[in-house]
Amino acid sequence: MTIRPARKKNRKIKEPFLRRARGFAWKSVRISLLVIAIPASVYGAKWAGRKLTTTPYLAIRNINVSGAYRVGKDEVVELSGLREGKNILSFKAGQVVDSIKSNPWVESVEVRRRFLNTVDIEIKERTPVALVRLDEMYLIDASGKAFKKFSHEDDVDLPVVTGFSAGAPGNGNSPEESALRELIRVLSRRSGFNIANVSEICLDPAFGFSVYTLEEGVRLYIGSGNFE
Repeated sequence: MTIRPARKKNRKIKEPFLRRARGFAWKSVRISLLVIAIPASVYGAKWAGRKLTTTPYLAIRNINVSGAYRVGKDEVVELSGLREGKNILSFKAGQVVDSIKSNPWVESVEVRRRFLNTVDIEIKERTPVALVRLDEMYLIDASGKAFKKFSHEDDVDLPVVTGFSAGAPGNGNSPEESALRELIRVLSRRSGFNIANVSEICLDPAFGFSVYTLEEGVRLYIGSGNFE
């Protein structure tokens, strides 16, 4: 008697060839469409961007400047690089800000777009509170920063700061600069004797600050701190 081994059943049922072929073809089509769609969408975005930044419908019609007193409004617009007819989306606000701040009188700038056709430029100018004698005369602001070389065109009548070496005041990091900034702040806020009554602020390495009164030239010793 011959015993034959039992055949193993094939548990994996294969789909018909045509069905598998159609499935493979459909996957290939979807992959091809995806490959085509990605660069098409990128190109479409670039195309749309070019259209938005060149369309005459978004041309600037109004440029409003506020906060400009010492700096003329025309100069602010010229520094900004903006002009009527320029597309309102074609410039970077940060670059406009940096360009306007190249004028030493400008402390800060804010640029806002108001669609469809208006740009608002708001600037804050530095307020000079004294002159400082370095290698030449410079204007200094309330932070104690020498921000501009003095010129007779500036038309200011301010107390003079003496006793600093060339190159300072600058960033306000030294103890002397910090003390000068605090002294100017206190004198500017006083209601009685204040910075308007001072003709000179003198720094002495040994004794600190002293001020000379405007009317009689009396020297008042202030020291190096605790000016309140």
